[in-house]
Parts: sequence; C-alpha cells; structure tokens
Amino acid sequence: MECEYCSGSGRSIDLEMPGQDEVCWFCNGTGQTQHIVQDKKSRANKYGEYSGRIQTEWLDDGRNMVIINNVYYYAPDGSVWHVKPGDRINGASIPRFVWPLFGSPFVGKYRAAAGFHDPYCVRKNRPWKDVHSVMKPMMLCSGVSESKAEVIYRAVRHFGPKW
Repeated sequence: MECEYCSGSGRSIDLEMPGQDEVCWFCNGTGQTQHIVQDKKSRANKYGEYSGRIQTEWLDDGRNMVIINNVYYYAPDGSVWHVKPGDRINGASIPRFVWPLFGSPFVGKYRAAAGFHDPYCVRKNRPWKDVHSVMKPMMLCSGVSESKAEVIYRAVRHFGPKW
C-alpha cells in the first residue's frame, strides 16, 4: 500500500522549513505502509493503542509546546497515526468554548488525543473528517468516559478546522 504521507516517493516536505526535502518519517523512505498497517491492526484493542506517551517541551512563547519523541496511535480500524519530534501543539484545534466544561487540552485524560489532533490539523495530509473522528477512540483509549468523549468529538467535528 502506497504511503499516504509521501505518496510512495519515500521523501517528504519538511513543514517547518519549506523547500527542505527529507526521508519520509512514516514509511522510513520505503514508500510503502501496508506492512505497518496490517501488523498493527492485529495489536489494536477495542479503542486502539498508543506506542507510548507524548513528551513535550514548552516553547518560550508560553502557549505552544513542541513534541520531542515519536509516538504512534494504532486505531481500531488499522490506521496508524504518528506524531514526531518537532510537531507543535497548542490545543487550538479544540474549540475554546469546550474548555470550561472539561479543562484546557493540556489537562485531563484527553490531552494525548489533542496532542495528535493539533499536528494533523497543521499537516492536512488526511481528510479533516478522519482527523476529527479518530479523536474519539483516542480519548476512549486514554480512559475518557464515553459521554465526555462524545461531547468533545462533536464540538471538534462541528467547530474545529476544516480543509
């Protein structure tokens, strides 16, 4: 299966430094992802599985954080989601009116889902509906209640960014 990030070329564009070509971080330059997706689908539980915890550092602007490690989320449908060092997160993709109900995107059990959602909203390399929809199983995988995950998901789907 052709890599959706590099369209099978094995090369990707560095979003931080336009014009800089680098080896695709998702397929590791092979241009193929089928083996990754099929292997991980069998591992995913009811709500999916994270490969680890997102680690971040605060930036000097006081609002943004940068991810400093590679983390994957293996969704129940077999899709693989990846955040990598250099990805920035700030919770802006989650509508602010939801924050008073559940807290900011940096607190609570849904922060891992927010940590994946922000970079994908910047990359725009998957359909916005997929990016918003995967937040719900990500939140459930992190232990967020079904009702809270549904409210946050609906807010993001209706009021979050679209491309």
